[in-house]
Amino acid sequence: VGVLGASLLVKLWMALFNRKLGKIIDSATMKAASADSLSDCISTSVVIICIFINLFSGVDLDAYAGIVVALFIMYTGFNTFKDSLEPLLGAKPKKELVDEIGKTVMSYPQIVGIHDLMVHDYGVGRMVISLHAEVNCKMDFMEAHELIDLIEDDLKEKYRCNVSIHMDPVAADDENVKAIKATVVGIIKEIDDDLTLHDFRITNGVARINVIFDLVTPFGFRYSDEEIETLVKNAIAEKDSRLCAVITVERSMC
Repeated sequence: VGVLGASLLVKLWMALFNRKLGKIIDSATMKAASADSLSDCISTSVVIICIFINLFSGVDLDAYAGIVVALFIMYTGFNTFKDSLEPLLGAKPKKELVDEIGKTVMSYPQIVGIHDLMVHDYGVGRMVISLHAEVNCKMDFMEAHELIDLIEDDLKEKYRCNVSIHMDPVAADDENVKAIKATVVGIIKEIDDDLTLHDFRITNGVARINVIFDLVTPFGFRYSDEEIETLVKNAIAEKDSRLCAVITVERSMC
């Protein structure tokens, strides 16, 4: 019993240590090690309790206790397996992380906007970030390329990850485009504040203006792609009959 008690204390210390370390470095492996040590603690505790019950009352509870311990170990193992599998299958990144990445990129004044931000997290030191960064189409190509490289290096140093940024030129100085875009943004925000758009451009015709953009909907959105496309098209046409919307509906990446 003394040996079991000593091993119980050691395993309890290991469980607490691994849990604390796992939270500090956000490591699923250390959290799993903590759960394993905790399972050992419970198993050992049950054995000690059964020994004393048998010693003082003569009742043998080993079989029942074994079933309880086995069920607990299975439960812990399932949760550990689920937590380890989710990142590999593409778990949704934390909103705080997505917001931080967006703020870092948008802190550069030459960046007009960002979209298609994706974060693939496969564990500590194995994160991959990709996004589209919008720059003024009048910006010098070499200058824009150097800017993108600078932002990639900034993100790599800050998050210890691999980064890939696609550069999207936009007509940032065209007042007509800006006015029409503001109108369209106002329309989609009236429908749902979580709707966003990107890759906005227009082509002028004789009797109409083609308004082309990608419409981003959140996960679990109440409208189907066809329904929201029709709804936005009709709303734009009602606002200005000259505007003909060409919309590509896509899901939010994060």
